[in-house]
Amino acid sequence: DGNASDYERNIQSRIATELMKYKPPQHTFPSSGRTQVLAVRGITDLQKLYTSRNLLALCRYRDECLQVADESLQRALLFVLTACCLKASRMMGLNSDGIGRIQKNGLIAQLIVKDVNVFDFLEIAQRGLAEGYAEIRACRDRCSQPLLVSAQSACDMSAIPDNSVDYIFTDPPYGSRVQFWESNQVWEAWLGLNTHWQDQEVIVNRIRGLDEGHWRQLFHKSMAQCYRLLKPGRWITLTYNDRETWPILQDVMIDCGFIPDGSTAAVAMETAAK
Repeated sequence: DGNASDYERNIQSRIATELMKYKPPQHTFPSSGRTQVLAVRGITDLQKLYTSRNLLALCRYRDECLQVADESLQRALLFVLTACCLKASRMMGLNSDGIGRIQKNGLIAQLIVKDVNVFDFLEIAQRGLAEGYAEIRACRDRCSQPLLVSAQSACDMSAIPDNSVDYIFTDPPYGSRVQFWESNQVWEAWLGLNTHWQDQEVIVNRIRGLDEGHWRQLFHKSMAQCYRLLKPGRWITLTYNDRETWPILQDVMIDCGFIPDGSTAAVAMETAAK
């Protein structure tokens, strides 16, 4: 009849009492966004994105991670959390096949939510992460040169010296098509990272006042950095898929000093993306 039983009310009360022992991430979502559909579902902050049970499970896992003394292991365990924090939310829609799905490219809450066992998902993610780390170690052992993974901004890679890179492969933001900051808010809030970098995003988002001029300025900075890093006569490969900003991109690349190759046709790749 839609009413909670005494057993269900007791469980909810126990969960609420347990949640009081933890401090869930504090993050308020913007009231609007290009790919953010949360406010219409009454979801204004991170905590409302979850059922109380799943919020408790994620909080307990995160708190256990933060107790780990080994910093590298702690970061790896928190990385596992990022693989599950969207699947455990109200963004996980119920499909006819019984398998939940998240609508990609944005924060979109579902009308019918697929409830999941958070710890099952964490266990699956942990196994995948362990396999990935094993592959990275094997690759590192085969490589004669040091392996460097950097999280610098593409607009300022000053930690890398001039004329030191043999080849660059880049897949820059497609104008307004993929809204990275809007999608990253949940992950970054759970990790305790800065969630207020949206004005530095290489993106077109007119709702936030970021037009093609903004995109051009930051994209130019990043490509100028790439030109500085490349050894003379070496190559950069750039993949792109946005008609509106494609002419701007070509102007920027030439302005930075890059010379197009002699191809008479664009290289195309088959993809399952929709």
